[in-house]
Amino acid sequence: MQSALVACGLGPGAGGLVMLSADAVKKPSTLPLFNGRRREAVKDSAEVSFTSSTMSAAATLANWHFSPAPLNRGSAGFGRAGKAAWLLALLQASGLGILLTIGCCMAAHAFDGTKTPADDPTPMQAFRNGTQAYKAGDLSGASQMLEFAASKGHALAQWKLARMYSEGDGVPHDDLKAFQYYQAIVDAHGEDSPDTPQARFVSSAIVALGSYYLSGIPNSRVQPNPRHANEMFQYAATYFGDSDAQYNLGRIYLDGNAAQDRDPMMAARWLRLAADKGHHPAQAVLGHVLFSGDDMPRQAARGLMYLTLARDGANGDRDQWIIDLYNKAFAEATPDERDMCLTYLGQFLKDHS
Repeated sequence: MQSALVACGLGPGAGGLVMLSADAVKKPSTLPLFNGRRREAVKDSAEVSFTSSTMSAAATLANWHFSPAPLNRGSAGFGRAGKAAWLLALLQASGLGILLTIGCCMAAHAFDGTKTPADDPTPMQAFRNGTQAYKAGDLSGASQMLEFAASKGHALAQWKLARMYSEGDGVPHDDLKAFQYYQAIVDAHGEDSPDTPQARFVSSAIVALGSYYLSGIPNSRVQPNPRHANEMFQYAATYFGDSDAQYNLGRIYLDGNAAQDRDPMMAARWLRLAADKGHHPAQAVLGHVLFSGDDMPRQAARGLMYLTLARDGANGDRDQWIIDLYNKAFAEATPDERDMCLTYLGQFLKDHS
């Protein structure tokens, strides 16, 4: 909190002026999530926190974080009525769905796994052994145990393997296998209640699928499908209240794509939903839009507030673009706008503490 206040202009956090091109936040290729950065976005969207005691085995996976407070689905205009039919149609629309299986991967069962012959560990035991091996640095052993658990429908193992394949972490990098594991989770659990402990990583799997659909997977059946990507993000954003999906939708409405015309007002709506949950890229983009006033009435002080929050949460070189946007806005802000930024920032931190 203190560093955020300093960054708003009362100390050395102000920084110098860094000039950006006029379309620095107009093109998806300039910000994380799109094009060449897609695999990082899949990784980021999968940083999940499991808080239920039933998910205690997942605590051995390192550094999972995720935004709290699911979206009020009523406000997004997406009721529970017809959800099952809608999602089924969505999954079938790609022609993949449950047909994309992985080797011996079976249809997913309960999250605590199914019983196996006495000589084999249960899926839950295999998952625990796999996560322990991963933590110990035995990536080969980890992948074998996780593959076994995943083949029995253990969704946490499927999720962890999807991340490993998307990053080439202990296994050969293979986006198609990552896609298939994410798909298996969504096929089996995409209709689970958003109040269940597993909902957060189910929604992250949906976001990962949407990210793959943005540009497709080369030399595979997964072709670019912006409309399907938009639908996946829409579902995760409304039903699960996923902040990564809300940010993605905000960027899509701000930039436009082959399936969606630009709509800056709708972009601001989605970006604010994510920004108010602490999503730093959303805070940065929303802050820039409000400060610049290019696409809507200018709100410089509030825009600077969101840019300050984003700068305070920026993560090293990967988020240098956030720091650049903040520095540029701060250099252009008037003393009154900086003072008002402090007022807004104090209220925001109080309301979201």
